[in-house]
Amino acid sequence: MKSLFASFLFLLISISVSASCLPYGVSAFPKSNEISQNSILMVEGYAWSQKIIVELNKKYPIFLQSDNHKVKLTVKETCEGQFSLTQAILIIEDELIVGKKYVLQVENLTKEEREMHDFSAISWTVKNSVDTALPVWNKQPRHTENTFVMYGCGPDVYASFELEVADDSEVLVKTEVLDLKTNEKRIYYLQHYGGQLNIGHGMCAGAFNFGSDRNYKVRFDLVDASGNTLNKWTDWVQFESPFLT
Repeated sequence: MKSLFASFLFLLISISVSASCLPYGVSAFPKSNEISQNSILMVEGYAWSQKIIVELNKKYPIFLQSDNHKVKLTVKETCEGQFSLTQAILIIEDELIVGKKYVLQVENLTKEEREMHDFSAISWTVKNSVDTALPVWNKQPRHTENTFVMYGCGPDVYASFELEVADDSEVLVKTEVLDLKTNEKRIYYLQHYGGQLNIGHGMCAGAFNFGSDRNYKVRFDLVDASGNTLNKWTDWVQFESPFLT
């Protein structure tokens, strides 16, 4: 991920509990500085920035720019998290030029929005490659532990899963959580780190929120940075709310 704000990276992986929560932030996937010729993209907004994500290609046109080559991005899917995060999966609508550096651009931002969001800091160079290989589960997700830690502005609340994925590109884990009390479902694309996937939220933001008096179940699918997907959910895995830990 290429974070525009150092504190926003904290929000996603909870490295430092002493950082304060900014009221805005945007990040992007793939994390690498390079993309394949058939890549897909993901952009994610935190707090105030969520309204930009929701209005991409409505109020806010989004595209890639390399010199005079302007490439439209189409929003394939928008996922609203349960705690101050919203993401959009983007399809690149034209052929990218190998070796060129493309910068993410968003139009129609107000002066205040431009001051908060430097989209020109997000860029990728195009590799001379096309990835058509499907991602593979070497080890399907297994629930290992729940975590609840209270900090000054709120808790870190996570259900952690161990997994192992093999692919030629970076991979997003499409995650669907079902509340067994309300039957509410929510889907969000998560990144895994070091063989671990954390489902929940940090002190200031996260994809999923949990109640304190209920159980959940979750299932997963894989989508890589080139858009290759298994298009097949794993079996449901049930777990208790981390608030019950």
